Amino acid sequence: MGIFGWWKRDQEPDLDGLTGIAKLIGEDIDRLVAETFAAYQELLLTQPPGFIVPAVWGARKDGELTDEQKSIYKKVVPAMKRVLENLRFRKLSRGQEFAIDFLVRGLIITKIACLVEIGKSRSKLFPDTNSREKDEQLERLSRMEPLGRA
Repeated sequence: MGIFGWWKRDQEPDLDGLTGIAKLIGEDIDRLVAETFAAYQELLLTQPPGFIVPAVWGARKDGELTDEQKSIYKKVVPAMKRVLENLRFRKLSRGQEFAIDFLVRGLIITKIACLVEIGKSRSKLFPDTNSREKDEQLERLSRMEPLGRA
């Protein structure tokens, strides 16, 4: 939850309302992104930007996934299943299911990549900060949430 939504944390979203399902899915994705970034922030900050893509998709064009990428993928799979369940579609064609999968995985990749780039630029802005302060800054960064919803 953002700073202005903390009091609503205990309320269940109204799934029949206009934004209920979107809120539920958005919170689930935000939680996955925050947990993934918090668990792998040191690794993610040292890897090229494309490192997260095969981790979210669970496959590489060339070679095997690293152990960390496999671990990230194992967290993404149940989140993807929850997204499809929460959408409550009765029957999807394989193409429709892939399209939703593609969009949601792209969102996850984008959100993680954004946190990584913020973390990288933050470490460039504060190069003289000691290790403890950097860890605290990265911890705050991993808990950062966007304000508002589109």
